[in-house]
Amino acid sequence: MSRVLTRYSELVRLDLAVKIHFWSEEKARRDCTGVLESFKQDDDGVRVVEIGDVGSYPCGGTHVLRLKECGKIVVRNIKRQKGISKIGYEVQDV
Repeated sequence: MSRVLTRYSELVRLDLAVKIHFWSEEKARRDCTGVLESFKQDDDGVRVVEIGDVGSYPCGGTHVLRLKECGKIVVRNIKRQKGISKIGYEVQDV
């Protein structure tokens, strides 16, 4: 897990821009870095989050405009059950 947190910290330090796009399902399947079996779509298409030049990911959540807006992540617990991992964490101000 520390490798993931190290990478996260590196990306926050780079302060990459975060852009939101609405792509067709075909484009999302072809061009997204992380592709799921199914996509959450609405009338505008698949909501995709592009993080600098790191990659594009289908996502319907809330996002910052720049990575420096993110705080420090402290992992509280990790549970794995029936093939699903759940990570409990806290985001602290930097």
